[in-house]
Amino acid sequence: MTEMTANQKEAQRPQLAVARWDSECTICCVVPDPRIAEYRKDYQACNPHVTATGCERIPVAYKYTEMDRRCDGVLPCDGMFWFITEARRDEILAAIAATEAAKVAKARASTAARQAKVEAAFAQAKVAGKPVAIETWMEDCDGSVKECSTDAVTKWAMPNGTTKITRIHTF
Repeated sequence: MTEMTANQKEAQRPQLAVARWDSECTICCVVPDPRIAEYRKDYQACNPHVTATGCERIPVAYKYTEMDRRCDGVLPCDGMFWFITEARRDEILAAIAATEAAKVAKARASTAARQAKVEAAFAQAKVAGKPVAIETWMEDCDGSVKECSTDAVTKWAMPNGTTKITRIHTF
């Protein structure tokens, strides 16, 4: 058995990469595919085959795998990969965190706006002494009328501080 040279050991070391398959995109480490001997030498030179290892397998959205250069190689099952630096990995993870934070902020703002609308409807109902519509939507009929398939449903703010739901059968 021969001992590995420094270059061979370096080639066997896992390298950080962005990997993309049809339905999966990850930041992972890649190492040479043990089946590499099955490929022709000229094909290996232009398309090195590697396999993704289990360490640091971070799922990422497809848009984060759009690279501005040709892929660095292919993965089994028609995947491709691009080598990246740790700094680039950190940039991708920061972008993902910023996107998630924006989603959370948008959801909170939407909830706050919805709550403000409800409070305004209750205030208006109390002042006017009449019910005020909070929201209206369409949904499947509740089955109380045989020929009906869809109901127009309205949620009302009542002057006494309660809510009431009414259904109008649309037939």
